[in-house]
Amino acid sequence: MRRLLSILLVTGCAMTGLPGASLAQSNRGFTIFGGPERGYELDYHLERGRADVSDRYRLRIPGRKLAGAISKLTIDYPDYYRGRFDPRQVQVLVGQEKVALTCTENTVEESQTGAIGQPQGQNTSPCKVLWDAQKRAIEVYFPQPLTGSKDLELVLSNVRNPWRGGMFYFNCRISSVTGSPVPQYVGTWVLTID
Repeated sequence: MRRLLSILLVTGCAMTGLPGASLAQSNRGFTIFGGPERGYELDYHLERGRADVSDRYRLRIPGRKLAGAISKLTIDYPDYYRGRFDPRQVQVLVGQEKVALTCTENTVEESQTGAIGQPQGQNTSPCKVLWDAQKRAIEVYFPQPLTGSKDLELVLSNVRNPWRGGMFYFNCRISSVTGSPVPQYVGTWVLTID
């Protein structure tokens, strides 16, 4: 009995002394009250998911929500989210085979002068990214519209999480070449940062 007790004691001390592995937030999260309507929750994965650290966000949109030829994707976030994004570190993965579209940074001046709406062939980048901190929005422009209702995954690397954790609603809207000129709501990522 004494031997068994000492083995349990040593094992317990060893387990307590090991640093716990932290699992990053992924999927839809868990919201008790409020949140997006059923069917509008979008999947995501945060590599670290902790406050005040550098992180990588993987924001997923299922192909069934993407109809038509998509020319722009807009992500807006709440004013209490105090993180920072790096528009030079954004990648779009398309389809089940995850074909990578590397995006280039766009400036506010370019978007105001209409440089994004250039005719096809004049823009060599498959997509351009604009982060407007004042509007609290990230816009991804596709000079050659995305078609085919394929799954999309936005990979935002080198994100600086806010110094204080919380629950943050990131809303997604798409603009298509055909259809309504008003961006259509696709869904919401409910990001939880510890």
